[in-house]
Amino acid sequence: MVKTFNKTYEDFMRKFNPEHQVIHCDGIDLDKQHFQIRVDQLTAHLINLGVEKGMGVGYSIINCGDNLPLFIAIARIGAYAVPQFQGIPHVAKSAMFKNAGIVLAVVDGLQADGLKKEADKAGAEFKIAVIDNYSDYYSLKGECKSNININDYVIDDPDKDLSLLIASSSGTTGIPKMVKMTQKTIGSEVTVVIEMVTKGRTDINKNSVVNVAFPLSTSVISIIIGTAFSGDTVIYSNDNTPLKFISNIEKWQCNYMCSPPAFYESMLLLKDKQNFDLSSLQVVGAGMDFCSPALLSRLKTMFPNLTKYVNGYGLVETCNVFMHTNVDISGDEITGVSTLTLAESVDNIIEVRDQDGNIVDNGQTGELYIKGSNVVKGYVTQRDDLSGIFVDGWFRTGDIVRKESEKTVTLMGRMKYFIKRGGKSVSPIVVQNAINETEGIQDSGVVGVPHPLFGEMIWAFVVRSLGSEASLKDIKMCCRQILPYYMMPDQVTFIDAIPKKSGVGKVDFEKLKEMAESELKKINFK
Repeated sequence: MVKTFNKTYEDFMRKFNPEHQVIHCDGIDLDKQHFQIRVDQLTAHLINLGVEKGMGVGYSIINCGDNLPLFIAIARIGAYAVPQFQGIPHVAKSAMFKNAGIVLAVVDGLQADGLKKEADKAGAEFKIAVIDNYSDYYSLKGECKSNININDYVIDDPDKDLSLLIASSSGTTGIPKMVKMTQKTIGSEVTVVIEMVTKGRTDINKNSVVNVAFPLSTSVISIIIGTAFSGDTVIYSNDNTPLKFISNIEKWQCNYMCSPPAFYESMLLLKDKQNFDLSSLQVVGAGMDFCSPALLSRLKTMFPNLTKYVNGYGLVETCNVFMHTNVDISGDEITGVSTLTLAESVDNIIEVRDQDGNIVDNGQTGELYIKGSNVVKGYVTQRDDLSGIFVDGWFRTGDIVRKESEKTVTLMGRMKYFIKRGGKSVSPIVVQNAINETEGIQDSGVVGVPHPLFGEMIWAFVVRSLGSEASLKDIKMCCRQILPYYMMPDQVTFIDAIPKKSGVGKVDFEKLKEMAESELKKINFK
């Protein structure tokens, strides 16, 4: 039975002793006792500002000691959170907050005036409070001065369908959509995350120290909370630089790290990384995208005791994580990094269907469908026709997978980005992984562009490692050993960096397509 998010918080509070360290962030060190105190303080502040059950609280704050406690405080009242990435413009942030119907926006002091200006322009009626003391706005710093008994307002056992979080999709398939998550769906997600990060451990109370590099003013906040609820200590910083990241690994003797793969690529470029003791690190996790075997191999040269790769899979519409992978990478050959297994701790089920909606056999490819406690009911602003997205309780992910068993699949890529070459469907991920196996290649992105004979041609954009002189010939020789003939890249362009979506670290395929089509105009196929 799936618990509400608030119940999972209560379980966490009961399970671990008061001295258990929950978070370390830039000098803010909260054990469970002080973590709970800060949650209570923020709960009182929200109540004092008029936040009640069913109301929305938007926030866009730096990574600080309050990210996790603020989300939990919102949940305990029965309100819903609307997190927004700090880096987006105030005008976009204000529009998102207005559309989500919030009554309060929480920001750091440096953002307050800019957000207020844009909110006034848009006619958005919400209060503004700051998480620090750097403005004249109401501050959530420290204790609430009003005499408030929070127990009169806290909802320990809320309705499972009570809204808890409104999140924006990454826009991978087009314009970002606002998705409503509930106490039930977030509770399910947190349960899956706990299963993912503790799988294989003999004792759940044997903590890991997890270093993460994510902006926590996004829907990823619920994943990080799930990690904390597992009994792990979470390390993060407002200084999301590779140098700060590895210095924290050394300082806190982290044995688990998690970040977008693009961040790991930057980390590997550090010139003085050999000056740090990174021997404590054993597990690498990814978020927002998958690590390629080539990237994991390079990480093993930096972290001598790295033995395991962990990743979660999901979309905003499935409350982020409902499947996960757990791979032994201690050997020389790394495989299975894109193979996903359905979480056992919740009641989700999956199917793999062909384009006609028929369930495929093991070994065949098709679109991944999911049904169960992780699936949201729809979007904040419902589109006229959702019949092609939500089908009889099933959600169509838009991802193409190979079915391995009833609960296991291998991710091949998004349906939208599959390349139709000569009557064959080509997965960009498969081609990218092959290219990345080439010695001297750091990263790649693959797209399909029109071709008069093949229908589409395979265009690869490739980034060399620092100091590498890897050539087109090297790439083709490597790919011939891995790929069938129809997956061989037709065109290769060397560039300095693969464009990534801001805030999420995913390959920006739309930008790559624009670049390829621009180059295509220069080619004469006659």
